[in-house]
Amino acid sequence: MHTNNMKKGNLIVALLIALTLMLTACSRGVSADLVGSWESDFNALTFNSNGTGVETIEGKEFAFTWREIGVGLLVFTFDEDAEDSLIYQLMSLVIHGQPVGSFRVVLSDDLQTLILSDNHGHGHFNFALSRI
Repeated sequence: MHTNNMKKGNLIVALLIALTLMLTACSRGVSADLVGSWESDFNALTFNSNGTGVETIEGKEFAFTWREIGVGLLVFTFDEDAEDSLIYQLMSLVIHGQPVGSFRVVLSDDLQTLILSDNHGHGHFNFALSRI
């Protein structure tokens, strides 16, 4: 009887380890894949691995910090002088009575296209950038 309980216990531990590994693999964020430079017709974004970045519009640069708050959800923080930043303006856009607090990020399978959209996923805007 003691051996039977040990087998059940070992099986439960093995299943828990397998489940943990599967959840970890499925919940991988996009942070590492974002690092680098991206451009659109309107602006360029550079994401650094240390959580800093720069948005460039017509030669003007806006520094920001960024972090992933959930799988595929990014939060940007700009300095107060970023009113001309496209991302800052999108953050100021009011959807459902609240400003956009985060962006949904989707990367193409080949990691060459980045799409930022509203955090609600309702398609109020979709903003595509290509890897430089």
